[in-house]
Amino acid sequence: LDTYSCIIMDEAHERSLNTDVLFGLLRDVVTRRRDLKLIVTSATMDAEKFCHFFGNVPNYTIPGRTFAVDILFSKNVVEDYVEAAVKQALQIHVQGRKESLWFAGDILCFMPGQEDIEVTCDTLTEHTYLIYKFQAFASIRQFVNTVSYAIKCRKISYSMTSHDYSASRSWKMLLPLAVLPIYSQLPSDLQAKIFQKAPDGIRKCVVATNIAETSLTVDGIAFVIDPGFCKLKVFNSRIGMDSLSVFPVSQANANQRSGRAGRTESGVAYRLYTLNQYKHEMLLASVPEIQRTNLANVVLLLKSLGVQDLLKFHFMDPPPQDNILNSMYQLWILGALDNTGALTSCGRSMVEFPLDPPLSKMMIVAAEMGCSAEILIIVSMLSVPAIFYRPTGREEESDTKREKFSVPESDHMTLLNVYQQWKTNGYSATWCNDHFIHAKAMRKVREVRSQLKEIADQQKMKIVSAGNEWDVIRKCICAAYFHHAARLKGIGEYVNVRTGMPCHLHPTSSLFGMGFT
Repeated sequence: LDTYSCIIMDEAHERSLNTDVLFGLLRDVVTRRRDLKLIVTSATMDAEKFCHFFGNVPNYTIPGRTFAVDILFSKNVVEDYVEAAVKQALQIHVQGRKESLWFAGDILCFMPGQEDIEVTCDTLTEHTYLIYKFQAFASIRQFVNTVSYAIKCRKISYSMTSHDYSASRSWKMLLPLAVLPIYSQLPSDLQAKIFQKAPDGIRKCVVATNIAETSLTVDGIAFVIDPGFCKLKVFNSRIGMDSLSVFPVSQANANQRSGRAGRTESGVAYRLYTLNQYKHEMLLASVPEIQRTNLANVVLLLKSLGVQDLLKFHFMDPPPQDNILNSMYQLWILGALDNTGALTSCGRSMVEFPLDPPLSKMMIVAAEMGCSAEILIIVSMLSVPAIFYRPTGREEESDTKREKFSVPESDHMTLLNVYQQWKTNGYSATWCNDHFIHAKAMRKVREVRSQLKEIADQQKMKIVSAGNEWDVIRKCICAAYFHHAARLKGIGEYVNVRTGMPCHLHPTSSLFGMGFT
């Protein structure tokens, strides 16, 4: 950083793994260099903690330009947040906020994950369809009675009363509600729909994961519905795997979500939890990623930067000691660290690849075993989220297409097969759509592959193909992931060799339901 005199770190409150490591490193740099200015900025963060960490530095509060947001808490504890969110969205749409602003403002509803989003969208669509179906009735009372009866028959648990409609004099003018989901597995053309302006009078209801909290801003949002849950990646050192689990959001997250309603005009945030829950059951800020993730990459990075004693490194929130030791053990069995905890030559090569240590090891072993071209593709395919998707209503058709790619010996070979067929078809996006494959994910795979190839060339690794020698490729994968080995116990059931943890084949695996082992 010799050529720089000022560094700005934005969105500090997100506390991702890399920013936390960077804080520790920059703290050491700032203590040595008096001429370097470090500016840390954030929308919602505990400024005192940051000031104290950098040695009681001054902090400045700059007032924002957002509009006022009314925050409304639930009176009672909500049992089913999906049902409560649907009810709240319909109430907003039917009642309107003020008679003069009958159609003003779109709705943003947060949900923890894809499954919840799909259920919410389906239920909302079904309910709005019911409302419009019975809209033609002359009297409100008759309208309400008929809807209530229809809902009872359909066993839909949303009670409607004439009060719900009395706020709007012109309930007959009620126009459709456009329900738009957004989550990472959704094809990009459908994701882009949330940013398009709805036709006059039609209100948008965007149902999103916590990506809509900070990463993207949708114009025209005046109502936010916050069920108070999100999904977090948590590393379980006993199993040695990350798992996505649903947790209550923190107070900082809740405030960030509410702020989304006041971007373009004053708005309302409906929180589907009580004030008591907000004050006493929610953390002030979410648990930093460094305390709930696998640290193998961090350990490798810090060792390469010359940090010998990791337990003395300045972390703003030190990770659990078990996690550090577990990660060091994993690196030791992969051959990246020696018996004294210092980097080996293999470890130095692994640092050069921006990958998880087992994947870096796979690349190094592949160069020695003469199948680096295939492993390069497999590693790239493993670096992106799922490439197959199952659209609602076409599950069987997509499963049939997916089976055509299956290689019975291995899921990794299945991924290799998909890439090779995509390459044969001229990297076509149409081919991807026909076979229920994310074209955007495949383009990303191609980018990752070219970047990894550049790094391999810099490392003077030869890119050679094993041809039809698929067993060599499987040996390579075993050389990197042997610590995940499991022994067969019953039909489709295994136990982890090292931890004795019971494991099962995933339904999407090529080996699932093979009938033989």
